[in-house]
Amino acid sequence: MKRKIAKKLKAKKEAKQLIPILISKAKALTRAKKPSIKVAKKVNYLRNKFKIKLETTIKRQICNHCKAIMIPSLNARVRTKSPNIIWFCRECKHYTKIRYKK
Repeated sequence: MKRKIAKKLKAKKEAKQLIPILISKAKALTRAKKPSIKVAKKVNYLRNKFKIKLETTIKRQICNHCKAIMIPSLNARVRTKSPNIIWFCRECKHYTKIRYKK
């Protein structure tokens, strides 16, 4: 039983290390759209399977609606409006507002 738990924890640790690598890989695959979508699906799968809480910097780069990795000026538009940062996903036309403090 202890081996099984240790195996699961090891797999979760590996998945936690793999997610930032996959996101940087998706940013490198900016010209080819389909591979970056596959990478986004892989990140979402790992996050759900191992119940991983993402860092806020990574969390903000993933669209809440279509789960695509948003890259500013390529498939996302970023605007600042007094108390908010507004991310607009060009894949699904969905807005995300993030509050910030001055």
